[in-house]
Amino acid sequence: MITLVSFGTYLAWVGAALACFLVGMALYMRITPYDEIRLIRAGNRAAAVALGGTMIGLALPIASVLMHATSLLDLVIWSATGVLVQVIGWWMAARFLSDLRIAINEDRLSHGITLAALSFAIGLLNAGAMST
Repeated sequence: MITLVSFGTYLAWVGAALACFLVGMALYMRITPYDEIRLIRAGNRAAAVALGGTMIGLALPIASVLMHATSLLDLVIWSATGVLVQVIGWWMAARFLSDLRIAINEDRLSHGITLAALSFAIGLLNAGAMST
């Protein structure tokens, strides 16, 4: 049975999770050398696909933490860990695809798909590791 007390707890947890997600996305977009929002508004599919993959990649570990954490502090710490791992993933992709910045700016969809797939894969692995 759902009570008002449990609804309050839900609001606290979902609010904290959304805050972690939004802060993580803001930090991620800050470290990338291109302006995803500007590119997406201009119709850049590569940027949209890459950012979409990152959103999923960040949400997966946060969802895992929501299912396993025992406190809001756990949620914040493990969510920050998930963000850090995604940033490392982007850094690795930028090293292997040395033209990543140019390719995303030029709307090369192959780079956007690769970055999205990597972000998604890292998010899955991260979520799995956090649930052990």
